[in-house]
Amino acid sequence: MDLEGLRRSLLDARDARAALLGGVASRSGRTTLVFLSLNVPGPDKMTPRLGWVFARARVALSAELPGSSLLAEGRDALGPYALLKVPITAANAKVACVRLEESLPFGRLVDLDVLAPGGAQVDRASLGLPPRRCLVCDRAAVECIRTARHSSAELSSAALAVARSPLVALARALADGARAELDLTPKPGLVDRLDSGSHPDLSHASMRRSIDTLPAYYQDLIELADGEPLDLAACVSAGVRAEERALAAAGSNAHRGYIFLSGLLLLAAAADQTGTTAGWRAETRAVARRLPGEATGAEPSHGEQARRGYRVEGVLGEAAAGLPSVFDHGLPALDDALARGLSPETAQHYAMAVLMTRVEDTTALHRCGPAGLARLKEDGASLAALIEEGGDHLRRLRALNDDYRAMRLTMGGVADCLALTLAVRTTVALSGVPG
Repeated sequence: MDLEGLRRSLLDARDARAALLGGVASRSGRTTLVFLSLNVPGPDKMTPRLGWVFARARVALSAELPGSSLLAEGRDALGPYALLKVPITAANAKVACVRLEESLPFGRLVDLDVLAPGGAQVDRASLGLPPRRCLVCDRAAVECIRTARHSSAELSSAALAVARSPLVALARALADGARAELDLTPKPGLVDRLDSGSHPDLSHASMRRSIDTLPAYYQDLIELADGEPLDLAACVSAGVRAEERALAAAGSNAHRGYIFLSGLLLLAAAADQTGTTAGWRAETRAVARRLPGEATGAEPSHGEQARRGYRVEGVLGEAAAGLPSVFDHGLPALDDALARGLSPETAQHYAMAVLMTRVEDTTALHRCGPAGLARLKEDGASLAALIEEGGDHLRRLRALNDDYRAMRLTMGGVADCLALTLAVRTTVALSGVPG
């Protein structure tokens, strides 16, 4: 479409929206109306990522204004829109809508216009509320628009960054979760700040180098997540490249399982339109069913070999079930421990203990067979009980580490699920993602 055609279509859409609002307002009597739309610079108002933003905004608006009902919805040259009636005063509705615009991570792209009975629009200034901020800078948006302070390219780039911001935050938490798991000390059979556990070929420094390669992988996935439909072959290729970078940086593929699971969770969050962990779980299951499997590289991992040899599901079963070890066991254990007033470190040890009883750890199977997995479950149960009783769990952990080193027993699957647990809890705490 040429520029004149685009301009005409935008004006026509604006006129049609005004007619819709005027018509509904004239028939609505004493009803307060809320009009939800997107404020997006540039000609393309309906990319897959913007569709995701709108859907998430719809869910958030319904939660913020309970009892609201949909009157009209559609899509035009200006993008998607929805018109709702709400059972509260226009002033209260405007306060709630401003709160939503300011609190949502992508709120700068969301427009929530409130119409009082009769059709008069309620603006921020009339209620003493601050003006909207510019996408690029923190000045008042109206000032930047009036002076044309920013180029179209600047505005479009800023809008894309805002649209992706929830995924960027989750990606940061996923890398931080891996670092927190690594730093947790002591841990039986795993690398920590004191020793290498049952991994003489690894060190704390080499594991940190491996983790430091993860952000590039997550950026690749965030960019791929904007494609419609999702190019799973490209996502698998991104995972292979991530494994190669980790191997080159650390001389190890120790984070192979975490690359798979954390990448899957990021793709699931990108697809989810509910903004809830329940939505993440549903999308994890959906994406996992479409993936070819864990072993993305040329050679199957030790975990994959154990999965096949012992006929267990391992990481693939965990993914296909929507990460139950994380959401049904790790997170509740961590939250419960913190609610009881335990220190963050002790709470993490408690979550680890619970995960030891639940994770079908194929690295333990590979190293020590079914007896090794049984030992993990037994030790996890006794460790969890010891923490609950207020016993000396650190002494017990150090003794277990000595035992596991002698046995060559380790628990990479537990470590991966603990890292995911810590990442998800951080994301929920910072962004208020409900269950």
